[in-house]
Amino acid sequence: MICWQNCTGDESQVMLDAHAEAGYVVGTPFSTPGLYDFAKHGVLTKRVTNLGAIMLRHRLTAPPDEAYSLHRWCSYFDTCMQKA
Repeated sequence: MICWQNCTGDESQVMLDAHAEAGYVVGTPFSTPGLYDFAKHGVLTKRVTNLGAIMLRHRLTAPPDEAYSLHRWCSYFDTCMQKA
């Protein structure tokens, strides 16, 4: 089993599968050479959001504090990019 910092070792298979699939989805834009057409493949955000909901329902412990800092930074970056 792959163990993340906030895993207890007692996670359900649903939780582990959601983590693995989220990693796959996030890596999709890097799987081919050249530029990735996000407009053409606009379902990535929706897929990650759906997997995040699964992880929230099935988590046994809270994420580490660093995860919240990363989330805030990503939200800030996303807001800046939308205004650009």
